[in-house]
Amino acid sequence: MSYLDDFYSQYDEDARLISRHGQVEYLTTRKYIKECLAGLFDPSILEVGAGTGRYSVTLAKEGYSVTAIELVEHNLELLRAKLDGTERIKTMQGNALDLSVLSNDSFDLTLVLGPMYHLYTKEDKLRALSEAIRVTKPGGHILVAYCMNEPTIIQYVFKAGSKNLEHVLDDGLLTPDWHCISEPKEVFELARTEDIADLDAAFAVERLKLVATDGATNYMKDCVDEMDDKTFAKWLEFHFATCERKDLIGASHHTLDILKKRVDRPGTNYPLLLEQAKALAEASQDPISLMANLSALLFQELKEINWAGFYLVKNGALLLGPFQGKVACVKIEKGKGVCGTAWAKDEVQLVSDVHAFPGHIACDSASRSEIVLPIHRANEVVAVLDIDSPLLARFDERDQVGLLGLVELLEKSFANDRFEG
Repeated sequence: MSYLDDFYSQYDEDARLISRHGQVEYLTTRKYIKECLAGLFDPSILEVGAGTGRYSVTLAKEGYSVTAIELVEHNLELLRAKLDGTERIKTMQGNALDLSVLSNDSFDLTLVLGPMYHLYTKEDKLRALSEAIRVTKPGGHILVAYCMNEPTIIQYVFKAGSKNLEHVLDDGLLTPDWHCISEPKEVFELARTEDIADLDAAFAVERLKLVATDGATNYMKDCVDEMDDKTFAKWLEFHFATCERKDLIGASHHTLDILKKRVDRPGTNYPLLLEQAKALAEASQDPISLMANLSALLFQELKEINWAGFYLVKNGALLLGPFQGKVACVKIEKGKGVCGTAWAKDEVQLVSDVHAFPGHIACDSASRSEIVLPIHRANEVVAVLDIDSPLLARFDERDQVGLLGLVELLEKSFANDRFEG
């Protein structure tokens, strides 16, 4: 049994969320779910990491079409036990890191209210967020919950007693600037607001709000639990009035990142780009000069990219040619990395997440997605066009088709030149 299975087989999440102090987080999350669903006709909802169904089951019983995915079998059993068969809900066991059973652009609202609590590497967090965004419709919303760092330092490390302080110090669970270092045995991963912003920056999404879902509640949960109805109603009124204040969000034990998937990323007018490229080709009969100008043209016209250029086949390897962007790898062996694979397989490589690509060569750590197209002369690969982006899944089939026009233009230039590979 994993640490996660062991934890949730003993922990009563439902009891937490129906307690007075737990209701603050629950009602706050519900408030923003309602806002995201407003005006939609029969919206489809996905919850990834549905737990015992506190949100999924409630939404399904309200008549919404819900798909609930949960990793822990014990939680899934509790969720299913709450259903009477009349609800429009699909339940399945699954992992936030791999939603391949679900199609692209399928859901109006995707809830990720638990997985980020238990993902311990940036790569896994990005992958989970990427999957959630992928299955969300353009213009749809993604709500992602996080456990926050500073409240845990205050409550667990200091308030709970010196033994906890000794534990985190002895086990090396704190960075010099007091960021918790979590491992699976610690169960919970903790974030700061800047960590969340860094994850969001990798995607074509718009942050609408970052919300403190429990605010100051958990610092005084015993007091909140003892409030009478009138006082608790006023506490909620105060909380809702302050939960979006940026100066308070990082001090909340839980936060909710509310994202909107862009209707479309900035488009590229490839027909116009090709006409510009043809004009450059007419001005130069030399393929190297043409590649220099084309890399500049691509870097200028393509949005959300951080590198555009060429590698040339020379002496049995790919050598760096004309490019725009940061300093790059000079030599790439055949079959290595995305460029070397494009050469070896003589196939376009359309990579949505370069860190998931076997043997990826990280010339620029900021690059997240990549497209590489082979360039031929006499049916032999003589170069590749390589374009990188700091966003995940930046490139698609439209880019591939559009860029193939530029490749054909270059191939004509190579055919007319005495280029030696």
